[in-house]
Amino acid sequence: MPAGGILPGPATVRVVTKAGVPLFISPLKADAKGKIESITMKNGKVNVVVKNDGNLHFILKSIIIKGKNLKGEEIFKKELGGWYLLSGISRLYTTPIPQEVCKKTVRLDIEVKTDRFNVDGKVDVDKTMCSP
Repeated sequence: MPAGGILPGPATVRVVTKAGVPLFISPLKADAKGKIESITMKNGKVNVVVKNDGNLHFILKSIIIKGKNLKGEEIFKKELGGWYLLSGISRLYTTPIPQEVCKKTVRLDIEVKTDRFNVDGKVDVDKTMCSP
């Protein structure tokens, strides 16, 4: 090594990246279907599992969660973004509900919007689901 610890010539930095592009091939007989596999709530957190039961991928445009009180009024609304869901795959979406709102919520309505179809679900809420 030369005096002063500096090597002669310009310094270089090498950056290596890897990119992948998904390739979707359609089956001979297309069957686009999916479902809300489960809706659970614990510790003030809503968990929605969406499953692709068909043989085509679909894109989850949004998962809309609405909380309703005893009068049926909407007191909570949260929209979650999605991603594509491959055939046979399930994906979990989760969101917290503020404690003061959760205690007044008696039902959750779930709407899953995809690029191919929509699916709805609901679950009754009791106060024990809100407690940590």
